[in-house]
Amino acid sequence: MVSAPLVQLLDVTVAKIAVLAIQSGLSVSPGSMQLVLAGYTLACACLLITAARLGNGYRYQRLFALGTTVFTAASVACLGWLIAARLVQRAGIGLVAPQTLSRIRTGVSPERRPRALALYGATTGMASPAGPLISGLLVGADLFSLH
Repeated sequence: MVSAPLVQLLDVTVAKIAVLAIQSGLSVSPGSMQLVLAGYTLACACLLITAARLGNGYRYQRLFALGTTVFTAASVACLGWLIAARLVQRAGIGLVAPQTLSRIRTGVSPERRPRALALYGATTGMASPAGPLISGLLVGADLFSLH
C-alpha cells in the first residue's frame, strides 16, 4: 500500500524533469506537453474526493486494485498515445491515492497505526527528491535513443 505514493510522486517528478527530452524525442508540440502536465494533475484532482467516497462504499482494496490496473495499463499506452494515456494514468492514481490513507486508518490496528503513518511519511519524503534524480539518470542514459 505504501508503494502507491512512491509511484505517484516519482511519476509526477520524472515527467516534469524529462519534459524537454520527451518533447524533442517524441516530436510533441509545447502546447501538447503543457496539456500532458496540466491534464495529469487535473485528472487526479477531479477524482480524489469521489474516489475516497467510492472506497468507503466499494472497499478500499477494490478501488486500489482498479486504480493500479488503470495506471499500469495507461503507462504502457503512453508509448503510443502520450496525452490521453497520461490523463488516464493520473485518473488511476486519483483512484489509488485516497485508498492508501483510508486503508491505513481502517485496516491497521491503533497500536500499529503510528508506525504505518511514519512509513507512509518516510516513503513520500524519499520519493519527492528521488524523482528528479531518477529522471535525470533516465534522460541522461537515453535508453531508447530518442535524442
